[in-house]
Amino acid sequence: MRRALLIAALVSSSITFSEELLHAEEQTRGKGVVSAEYLAAYQSYQSAHDKLLLYRFVDLPRQRRALDDQIRLTEIEVSVLARRVASYQPFLRVKQGYSPVRTAAESYYLELIATEQQLRQLRDDRIALMRLSREQSRHHAAQAIRAARRMAILRPSQVDEDAAP
Repeated sequence: MRRALLIAALVSSSITFSEELLHAEEQTRGKGVVSAEYLAAYQSYQSAHDKLLLYRFVDLPRQRRALDDQIRLTEIEVSVLARRVASYQPFLRVKQGYSPVRTAAESYYLELIATEQQLRQLRDDRIALMRLSREQSRHHAAQAIRAARRMAILRPSQVDEDAAP
């Protein structure tokens, strides 16, 4: 549902930008000329803006959600394995040589350690994603600003028809 709404928002913003471009062309038909460079600058601005919106509202939340789901699943696995290891403790107090129970308990213990390490790695990945998301947002925003500046520089010249001889 969220994806559909976000995609609809992106499409509507693209349509709005296209309508603004047509409006700008209509306004400048008699007064000036929209150059190919300006249209290219506008398209690069629109593309950068769409990338920024796509990253902020679609890609980043999807990545966060996937990591959060993996973290939750790994936390549950850790709790199940810890419970299994704890349930073997009474049987391990008896000193014996080889025991299938001891082998199973050690197997669960090793699996518990590996799962705890995986959980720490996922949490570190979550922190890294948050740091990276700020950098990515800044990058996409900078691209949009550069394209907007280029558009402002290349803005169509408007000649006042009344001032013409």
